[in-house]
Amino acid sequence: MSGEPGPESAREGRFQASALIRAIRQPAASAVMWMMLSAVLGRVAALLMTVVIGRRIGPESYGVFAFATSTVLLAAQLGGLGWPMLVIRMIPKYVQEQDWSRLRGLRKSADRVMLAATLAIGLGFAVFAGLFLDRRDPLFVGMLVAAALIVPTGFRLLHRQELAGIDRAAPGIFFDETMAPLFVLVACLVLGMRQDTEIFAVYVAGTYASAVFSRVLYRRWAHRGEFTAKPTFEFRAWMTVSLPMMTAVASRVMLDRVDSIMLAPLSSVYQVGLYGSAFRIVVATNVVIMISAIVRPMLARLYEAGEHRRAARVMRNYYLFTGVTAVGMGAALFFLADPIIRLSLGPEFIEAAGVMRILAVGQVFGALAEASSSYLLMCGKERLYGAFSLIGLLMNVLLNFMLIPTMGAEGTALATAFTNLVFFGVSCTIVARALKERSRAEERQSPS
Repeated sequence: MSGEPGPESAREGRFQASALIRAIRQPAASAVMWMMLSAVLGRVAALLMTVVIGRRIGPESYGVFAFATSTVLLAAQLGGLGWPMLVIRMIPKYVQEQDWSRLRGLRKSADRVMLAATLAIGLGFAVFAGLFLDRRDPLFVGMLVAAALIVPTGFRLLHRQELAGIDRAAPGIFFDETMAPLFVLVACLVLGMRQDTEIFAVYVAGTYASAVFSRVLYRRWAHRGEFTAKPTFEFRAWMTVSLPMMTAVASRVMLDRVDSIMLAPLSSVYQVGLYGSAFRIVVATNVVIMISAIVRPMLARLYEAGEHRRAARVMRNYYLFTGVTAVGMGAALFFLADPIIRLSLGPEFIEAAGVMRILAVGQVFGALAEASSSYLLMCGKERLYGAFSLIGLLMNVLLNFMLIPTMGAEGTALATAFTNLVFFGVSCTIVARALKERSRAEERQSPS
């Protein structure tokens, strides 16, 4: 009857609540809660590790650790050629289509790319340290640690995204963020380790354990059809998608990590220690960013299904949740920077308080920019996102060259905060326009 709602209007009525909030209310609520708990545990473990080893080895040795981990994370993102982000976009698609052959081919290709690239990069780090650095130079140890970390870090990143692609984000986050810090905490607090080289070796062992456990869990939870199907390889097609993603993701990682890398040659490892300790404390409080592990697969499914109006609802609530949470945490870090540094790291690190205040402000815009990246990477805008990510990175590097020689760690923090502000403004504008255009197109295609 004409007075009764049709199937389309009834279907629309069921989706008046945001997709993000509904996901929490659905039976998958326990998975979401476990994901957030894993994120919190990971950040707490990383924060405790920073406090413990910072007090034991001091700012300079901690600067070596921060330099090594920043360098290796960036190298792993570049070496992966965008495949970690590619798998989280394609796995939901292939699972929905039950295309086990392509899924198996995708994961085999990802493994081969990651192994070849990380082995080559690790060898390059070791050769560079041996040929060009004095063994008494703190960076010599930093490069060797980076060489040992690169392979497990690459696979840890890859397996984390694979688990998220099959809706098992929580264990992926837990093993990625928690296992290596827990190894270090046990070594320091239980076994009493105090030497920096011993602590670095334990962190490397924990990173290998993280990569192995996450791979085992994927095999346990993935559909059996994937492991019995004959793999189908579409390497060239996958690379055309992954390379723009690599540019975008690596640029974002460099915006966070290039500061520590540039501080060492332009200033000192002491300044790297100040910046790295403040950065880790700020990042440890930014748990909200971990919700992208839920939102990204959701956006990928909505995009593939052409449900752009629902994607718009997800993004509106994603921005709101991220903004409110990030502002609250940023304000607490800004006003309590001095007591936080004194109580956690000790008076040796008190100069890091000013760095923390700047990073706390910049992290608000960084979290909002991450929300934008979730849509752009999952919904067909990876090339555009990659292009302006690269521009933002170049701006950040230029600002670092200008500010680090005179301001040290505070200068690089200012460069990061300003770049995050610009990045968020541009990316949010692009997302808003894309959602508006696609929502209108969906309305035109919908039956009246």
